[in-house]
Parts: sequence; C-alpha cells; structure tokens
Amino acid sequence: MIARGLEQVKADALEPLTAYAAHPNPSTCLVLLAEKVDGRLRAFLALRKAGFLHEFAAAQGPRAGPVHRP
Repeated sequence: MIARGLEQVKADALEPLTAYAAHPNPSTCLVLLAEKVDGRLRAFLALRKAGFLHEFAAAQGPRAGPVHRP
C-alpha cells in the first residue's frame, strides 16, 4: 500500500499507525510518502522505534526521473 502526501495529514489521523507499528501485518508493504516528516509526532516515533521508519532524500540530477527498462 502506498500513501502519498502524509505531511498534509493531521496528527490525530495518524494515530492508527501507532497501533499498527506494535502489530504490523507481516504480508503488507506499507510505503508512506511525505515531503517532510515531523519526527516528534507519536505515530512517527512509534514507527521509528519499531524500526519501520526510513527516510530518504529526494533524488536529484539527471537520474532523478523514472527508470524505464526494456
């Protein structure tokens, strides 16, 4: 599952992620995309503590676009 625009979601709407971090579904790949994450929010703290929060910088330069493979 991919969720985009997480920076626009209010903190109370992110609370289900706190419970999910404690008991994740092992067959699910959850990708949360945001321009910037507020690491002080309880949901993100729980995800980080559980080892599920990974932050990556946006790709830049000529190779930043989508990759098309034949």
